[in-house]
Amino acid sequence: MPKADLRLAGMLIGYFLADNRLPRRVLRIQQDELEAEVMVLLADEETLTVPCNPQGVADMGMNPGQDLWVIFNSNSPYVGP
Repeated sequence: MPKADLRLAGMLIGYFLADNRLPRRVLRIQQDELEAEVMVLLADEETLTVPCNPQGVADMGMNPGQDLWVIFNSNSPYVGP
């Protein structure tokens, strides 16, 4: 499976079409000073791990249990509240 380039969408959610986004929930966040990974729950206990910028995770106040959007465009999926 190819590695996906995922980013946090933040307040840009209004700029994406309804057919390319899925409402999901944060399961876990692992991070250090250089990188972060946000794990979200998909359907049927499947998960998606999203590599993110730690500053973006902090700026958006992401926490486990938080609802967010997984957004897919032609080049890469994004996640954001």
